[in-house]
Amino acid sequence: MYLGSNLLPICRTKPQKRFFQLLPTPRLAPYLSQRCGIKMHVNNSISNLPKQHFVSRMQEGEFVFGGEIEYSTSLDLQTYRNQANFLKSHTSVLAIPDNPGSNIFLSNIAIAQVIQSLYPYDLVLSISCRDTNRLGLATRLITAYSLGFRNLLLVTGDHPSLGSVPSSKPVFDLDSTQLLHLCHEFNQSGTLFGNYFEKSQGIDYKLCQNADSDQDFCIIPPRLVVGTVINPQNSLPEIEMARFQRKKTEGIDFIQTQVIFQAEAVIPLLKEFHHEKIPIMAGIVPLNNYSLAKKISNFLPGVKFPKSLLQAYKIASQNSDNSKNKAKMFDKININYYSPLITELKHKNLIQGLYFATIDYPIIIPALIRSILNG
Repeated sequence: MYLGSNLLPICRTKPQKRFFQLLPTPRLAPYLSQRCGIKMHVNNSISNLPKQHFVSRMQEGEFVFGGEIEYSTSLDLQTYRNQANFLKSHTSVLAIPDNPGSNIFLSNIAIAQVIQSLYPYDLVLSISCRDTNRLGLATRLITAYSLGFRNLLLVTGDHPSLGSVPSSKPVFDLDSTQLLHLCHEFNQSGTLFGNYFEKSQGIDYKLCQNADSDQDFCIIPPRLVVGTVINPQNSLPEIEMARFQRKKTEGIDFIQTQVIFQAEAVIPLLKEFHHEKIPIMAGIVPLNNYSLAKKISNFLPGVKFPKSLLQAYKIASQNSDNSKNKAKMFDKININYYSPLITELKHKNLIQGLYFATIDYPIIIPALIRSILNG
């Protein structure tokens, strides 16, 4: 039987005997329910999120600050608890990358489990297409969903040759756009590649809309909330926009930028994205180490590190009399550089939030936030 452009088999067996795969099309739900007795959970208002969710807050005009978990070779989970305890006082979104730089680290789902009771706000898990085929990616999606980690940043991932195990074979069975489509399928019909999963009904999300406490369990959204990454400094902006438009058709809730350094380099493309009405969180990477800054400037793909900032870091490293003075110099450099940059983008309403990708330098976050809010 044909319904529009979708071919469906006639249902003649008992529900428990049906093994065919159903196309995840929400408009077929009434037919399947009446003719076949199959339950399809279709959310016709999937844009609705709890009012205290970070995407909702950005949409309402609040400027949101976020942090990022720093990975290390330490297997002591207290390392991540300490980070969460510090960041909860200054941020309301916490990103947990997925083997950043193609290096071996703890699973970000495991880290999220450890810190979720300590960090009472939104956790955002990155999911990379690099290491896992579509079966494994689907498993990660429903695992994260079942554990209450509904905020996902979908990335293609750095090539393994750039990481600590360069001989590792890349998978890339799906790219980030295809993974986004898979999340959309799950949100719309409760299926992954046509395989149906019954979602938990344990939370009354209508009541959650009026929850007052930031720590209320109701902050967990009723669906996967998906974000994507853009590079507003791309030297080929038309290609960047074309990539985004492909993803937009699948449904995007929020955008994170790659780390940015110069307003004039990012404003033209950010203006284009501004018309899309999707909240954007810009990323910055304040540093207190010249050697690390030089390494990033040489090897960070798609990002041009300003020579003036690199030179300032170099002078701070060479001319400081002691560690205390050096720390003050680096703090001053970062505040004087990043505060005007973010303040300009914020006042032009080109970004709705900011996340800090600090590297052994979280202490700078409170000072930068104060400077930006006073700017």
